Amino acid sequence: MGNKYNTGMPIDINAIPPEEIKKAFHEWAEGSEALEILLNEGYKKGFLSYACCSGDSGLPYINYELNDDYSRKMAISIATELINSKLDCQISFLHDFYNTEEEYRKMRKSLIESFPNDFSEKSLSPKRTITEFHVFTLLDNREEVFRMMARHIKEIKLDQLDSVKLPTSREEVPNSYFINQSTTKKFATVEIGRATTDISLEIKEKVARVEADVGIKRDDDFIQNK
Repeated sequence: MGNKYNTGMPIDINAIPPEEIKKAFHEWAEGSEALEILLNEGYKKGFLSYACCSGDSGLPYINYELNDDYSRKMAISIATELINSKLDCQISFLHDFYNTEEEYRKMRKSLIESFPNDFSEKSLSPKRTITEFHVFTLLDNREEVFRMMARHIKEIKLDQLDSVKLPTSREEVPNSYFINQSTTKKFATVEIGRATTDISLEIKEKVARVEADVGIKRDDDFIQNK
């Protein structure tokens, strides 16, 4: 029998009946017990992934959109623990800090006015911030990395999240790259693009169009956030 939810097409998790959620996570985990646990723990805590892979056709990964301070602080908290753990994985964030404050205000206003179905005062932060969180692992440490993330999400308390400081500049955004850059960095960069859903690609194209209209130029390496 074919998969019902792991079809390669974007699926709105809110449209999945609650009694089917575990089935969806099981399919999306593609045989990784730790990834399945991570998806379930994130769901319980309201920290939802928009794309993941167990590594069946490349490096294992999990990606999150960060739409509020709760998700941003959760991501920073997880990233900090992973970096301190010294596990060999790649951690990167997309963010708005490649814009000046004035550029960001212009872009935000234009996006909300031009694409009201995709952007709103609520969905776009009034200030520059981190917008996506990406974690890539190696096949041989996939379960360890995903289990650490799941445990962190399960155990962290709200008062601990409240004390997490969000980055206010590009230099404060935590990033970590694979130890063996020569064999994994290029591949992981390709995977970031492959992991993006059709919906996200469409939205990113709209952002790029508005950036061009208001005269914003991204740095060439903004994906990797060096």
